Amino acid sequence: MPRARRGFLNGIDQVAAAVRPTLGPLPRHVAVQRPHRGETPEVLDDAGLIARRIAQLADRDEDMGAMFIRQMLWRQREEHGDGAATAAVLFHALVTAGAKHIAAGGDAMRLRHFLERALPQVLAILNDQVRPLTSRARLGQLAASICPDPVLPPLLAEVYATIGRYGHLDVRLGLGPVTEREYILGAFWEGGLLSQRQVIDPKRLRGEIDNAAVLLTDFEIHDPRALVPALDAAMKAGRGGLVVVARQLSAEANAFLKNASSKPEAFRAMAVKVPGTAALHQAAALEDLGVLTGGVPLLQVTSAALARVALAHLGRAGQVWADPNHLGLLNGGGDPQTLARHVRALQSALGRATGESEASLRERIGRLTGKVARLLIGGATSAESALRREQAERGARVMQGALAAGVVPGGGAALLAGRPALRTALRGAVDDDERAAYRCLLRALEQPTRTLIDNAGYDSDSIIGHLRPGEAFDARTGRAVQAERAGIWDAAQVLQSAVQRAVASAALALTVDVLVHHENPQASVEP
Repeated sequence: MPRARRGFLNGIDQVAAAVRPTLGPLPRHVAVQRPHRGETPEVLDDAGLIARRIAQLADRDEDMGAMFIRQMLWRQREEHGDGAATAAVLFHALVTAGAKHIAAGGDAMRLRHFLERALPQVLAILNDQVRPLTSRARLGQLAASICPDPVLPPLLAEVYATIGRYGHLDVRLGLGPVTEREYILGAFWEGGLLSQRQVIDPKRLRGEIDNAAVLLTDFEIHDPRALVPALDAAMKAGRGGLVVVARQLSAEANAFLKNASSKPEAFRAMAVKVPGTAALHQAAALEDLGVLTGGVPLLQVTSAALARVALAHLGRAGQVWADPNHLGLLNGGGDPQTLARHVRALQSALGRATGESEASLRERIGRLTGKVARLLIGGATSAESALRREQAERGARVMQGALAAGVVPGGGAALLAGRPALRTALRGAVDDDERAAYRCLLRALEQPTRTLIDNAGYDSDSIIGHLRPGEAFDARTGRAVQAERAGIWDAAQVLQSAVQRAVASAALALTVDVLVHHENPQASVEP
């Protein structure tokens, strides 16, 4: 085997070996050294995150192979929250078996062609096994399949039974050892008070206004006189106060609002920052706030002027609250039909979105529909809390995807169900490279089940041959069970993406013959 290919494959082997222990309901953990000496190692069971922590291998040829699989695993994790370990095991099995065929005289390009041609057949078999995620019991079963931590599955199942497919779950570290959940009335955003002087409740560091008028703008307001028309309009309309949502306020403008609250029992005023950091996120937040409150956002791009603000520009809310980090709103005064149309438009966009934009749209829909929950993650130690939080965030992503796209039998059963069709295709193949492609796929489809069994401490060689159609190995009980009856599920979208990504990436990796290195490559933390 040429030196370059051998090094490339060795790099793939090392990353695959690092993430393989995390697959299954009884995963091993991987400890990752932090960059500063003396810090507690990071304990992870997230294959995508583990792969990302691998920044460089010493051998440059091996490093290229490692970065190839690392990029694939991180993209899988970014888009779906899970499935990176499955993708790694499938990919590694395909590359290992394919490389042996090529070393024995097989043609790499033809092998790639037949692998890619067989992929739609495998995906169709998975699609035929999809079941909707409709019941609370099935939600709990999926959560248990995702999260090995016994604390999280019942909480995740309850939360998603309550907030549904479009709800938004906010996962945070709690202050104690107990993990708790809470449901938030109304809508809330990241982005709080622009000045501590606006705090009305010193104990909670919180400002609160009932029957509030809401001024929405992306301006940086320096001259206090620019706020006079909005204040006058709110007072004449008999509102309980004015909330200014703006990019920034000067000290003079903040002092002006503070003076306007000199008789808080009659009128209050406070300013909060526009939620979001990027301009795109800020524009989306202002749009959503406008729909919820019935206000008209005054934007710089439209050359709007604060001097011409009238009551018609101001939104309305039964209550607005803010602390140094958050803005919350109850009983917005927007038109219900306009809100419904806006939510439907976001749901339509969600059907076409992926990755970060998908997560952002889900958050927006959850806020607008009032289906927001929060998990406060506890633990006996900071390392336990961090691991549990990471599992909860990953589980939330998978649960949302499964509510949209359904589930398939888990424990590797859905993949094993593809073997009969591949064996039939293998018997009908006449080309050596085509037969090799089917053999590679047959071997790969077994590997997630084998790995799950091995990680649980059992011997996969003595078990996998006895699994009947539809059966999976229940690592918690040590028995073979019918996956559907036992409630062992995988998120369909996650598994389909892992298979597609693994096969396509392996087909490409098997055609790599030449490695070109930069003499002084720039360091990068991004995959």
